Amino acid sequence: MNLRRVTRPQLPLDIYSTPFNRDSDKMRPQEKLRGITLLLLALLSGQYGVQASRILFLGPVVGRSHSQFYAAIVTTLANRGHEMTFVSPYASKQETPRVREIVLPDLNFAPLMPNVFKEGSFAYRNLTYLTADLCAQGLQDPKVVKLFDETFDMIMTPTGWSECFLVFQHRLRVPFVLVNPVSVTPPLDDWFGNPSFPSYDVNLFTDADPPLSFKTRAFNIFMNTLFQVAHHWTWKIARHPSQSQGLLPDDLPSFDVIYRNASLLILDSYRAMEIPKAYVQNIVHAGGIHINPTNPLSQDLEEWVQGAGDHGFIYFSLGSVVKTSHMPEKHLQTLVRAFGRLPQRVLMKWNEDHIEGLAPNVRLSKWLPQQDLLAHPKARLFISHGGLHSIMESLYNGVPILGLPIFSDQMHNMAKGARQGWAIRLDWEELTEESLMSALAMALNETRLLESTRRMGAIIRDQPMTPAETVIYWIEYVLRHGGAHHLRCPAADMNWFILYNCDIWLAVVASICLVVYVNFAVLRCCLRCCRHAVTKKKTE
Repeated sequence: MNLRRVTRPQLPLDIYSTPFNRDSDKMRPQEKLRGITLLLLALLSGQYGVQASRILFLGPVVGRSHSQFYAAIVTTLANRGHEMTFVSPYASKQETPRVREIVLPDLNFAPLMPNVFKEGSFAYRNLTYLTADLCAQGLQDPKVVKLFDETFDMIMTPTGWSECFLVFQHRLRVPFVLVNPVSVTPPLDDWFGNPSFPSYDVNLFTDADPPLSFKTRAFNIFMNTLFQVAHHWTWKIARHPSQSQGLLPDDLPSFDVIYRNASLLILDSYRAMEIPKAYVQNIVHAGGIHINPTNPLSQDLEEWVQGAGDHGFIYFSLGSVVKTSHMPEKHLQTLVRAFGRLPQRVLMKWNEDHIEGLAPNVRLSKWLPQQDLLAHPKARLFISHGGLHSIMESLYNGVPILGLPIFSDQMHNMAKGARQGWAIRLDWEELTEESLMSALAMALNETRLLESTRRMGAIIRDQPMTPAETVIYWIEYVLRHGGAHHLRCPAADMNWFILYNCDIWLAVVASICLVVYVNFAVLRCCLRCCRHAVTKKKTE
């Protein structure tokens, strides 16, 4: 089955750079005819078509928000005509042609998620041990074991929490694509030889924009080093349960080595939202691929939203990982009292059916169609934890954000939003009824916040290719060229000493030191000779 590419065929260069007659500013007839002839020959030969491929996407241990990104990639490639096998802990709400789902519901770690309100970012420590055990459990599932006997043209996998499934790449030896649920982070730059300088390329946990001070640069280097150490610690933990149960072969290389052999890295990030930096060719951005066309709200919800009148409504959600019922009572009561004083209606995504003392203008729901709500013309504000997908969806629809970050990259996201003017950040430690009302008044009434939000939304929507087209092009590029190893940057295979020419600079410094020493020695010798001559003359 031949599939048409979404971009122009890579015909000989002169078809697209044919010289023009400077006098008439028209293409020369013979050159125009030649270009058309080559184009027709290319189309008739079918050399620019792509065969439908069988692709295995392994996402057995992932958060629900991350799974949305992975599922969107799977659906995009399936709609293109590829046969997709998707291993995930979550079942899709609707069937997609050419997608075979292998659902492992027991690997959903959300019910076991630690209380992030108490543990903060340290919740990841406990989560690391939990996901390692779940990964080993999933690798033994009979539905997963059967996949080893099948043939695939490509494997796609996330960059974390599912490391033991890298054994598939070791066994099947097919082109291998990594998918990262955030922007590029250490050690991904090293794996792909991507240039990264901590003097301006800030870590996810460094809340600053260039130019960076000495203190911030030092902290940034420390965090990058900590990331590297944490990854190796994580891989050691992730490998132990599977290896101890005999699920990994003895000749399986380290996870770091396997990751380095990936042909392509797809990032869940908008490049326009990042600090400008260089990227190698085999790192591509597909942020926003999960954003779907807007659907109308249910009749009940639409009537409730319309009842808000000109004041509109506020949407409150802390994402899919955090259990809102874990929220400390003092914070909950602060929210309840503040929301009751607002003229707007408030929709709260909450994992329980009831909150004591809730005002009539507030409605609870365990699930809400977030994208459709943010696209609604009566949406006035999004009170969010600052997760990446929530930010993307809010900016895409031009809805300002009041951020209450809890852990992980959320602090960085909201600090960046506050600096760039499309968000207001409020920390839980500072949360009082007065501070919340002040932040709400600012978020709802300041036109600058709304203008900055809409400006950023226009920027992220302005791309040469849609995220879906980007994924299709590069996945098929890797398939067409047998892994596209020619894209691999030589820096990925060089140690830092050689990469930064440390040996050259040492040789230069040594040469300078040698020249200085020789000159000093000659000068000293000359001075001694002169002094000896003077002394001898005086003696005579």
